[in-house]
Amino acid sequence: MWYSSGLFISLAGATAPVGALDSRGKKKKMKKFLESRVFQNWFMKLMEDALNRYHFKNLPDTCSERVILQSLLWYGAVIFARGNFVNRKFVPSEDGAIISLPGAPSEQFNIYGEPAYGWVWARNGLNQKIKLILPNGPAEITNVGFGGVKLSDTGDGVFVRETKTMYPFIFYTMDYAYKIWKSMITLDGQQYHMRRPYLIQAKEELVEGIEKVMDAAEENDNYVILDEGAFEIGSGITVVPKTVEATDLKTVQELVEWYLNQYRELCGISNNPAVNKKERVLTDEVNVNNEQTEFSVNSAVDYINEQLKLVNTAFGTNIICEVNESAENEEYESEETEDGETDESDSE
Repeated sequence: MWYSSGLFISLAGATAPVGALDSRGKKKKMKKFLESRVFQNWFMKLMEDALNRYHFKNLPDTCSERVILQSLLWYGAVIFARGNFVNRKFVPSEDGAIISLPGAPSEQFNIYGEPAYGWVWARNGLNQKIKLILPNGPAEITNVGFGGVKLSDTGDGVFVRETKTMYPFIFYTMDYAYKIWKSMITLDGQQYHMRRPYLIQAKEELVEGIEKVMDAAEENDNYVILDEGAFEIGSGITVVPKTVEATDLKTVQELVEWYLNQYRELCGISNNPAVNKKERVLTDEVNVNNEQTEFSVNSAVDYINEQLKLVNTAFGTNIICEVNESAENEEYESEETEDGETDESDSE
């Protein structure tokens, strides 16, 4: 499945024309749409961060770095191959162009689980199985498939994983986008109840009149005209207090920041600048965080480069994967103590 801007259209849930809905139906539909857009916005932001964890150098002109990055993000793998396109079909050829496409393992694996065949697909409708070059020799020992079938170590493409587990990073992106989305919706709810620190419970026949009053209050109207006998305070109406403290808002805001920092750490993006300078952060703690941040992306880049050796050998290229430089870490003075006090004895 390729990512497209239409992927999230269904999130809005706009299955009925808004004009055909009653007032409450319109509000609920719009609320659902706006909440879905919050998720979409955060998902796109986090996905953009994930796509910029590393980059490739010395790619052939016929390879798309964007497609390589998207393939590794969404599927955990990409396939490099050489050949030509004839009638929308990929025909392997030694003098053909080198391409890079999303791919997945197909039938037959050697004793180490390396795929002998892989499926590649593209936006022009290409969906084809190709023979893959198998690593790990000697071939007579390692390249034995199911039922003792001898597998050739020659092929037309090279299968490259992002990580040893080949677990698509996009699942982390989805998970953190969901967590942040839920937190932001909670924050919106808290802000709403700071404006209206109550919840109204009423009989169905009174709802329309109450909504008119609430809408007028929302628009800062000076008055509202209701039908005679629309409702009377105390008659079938209960007001439930909803108390929101300023600390509640801060707690949710800090939770969003924590989620962002955790995700950025997975992406290899320095997140120390996001730490409040007033907080008591020890240098050793910052260094541990930096090491984990670097390891998160370096381990993937190192593994990609290890597999690119086979790509370069097979196709005569010199493709290299490199980590993108992240924001510089916030520096903290090493003499800062656990109590947040700075030893100024050296400056005297």
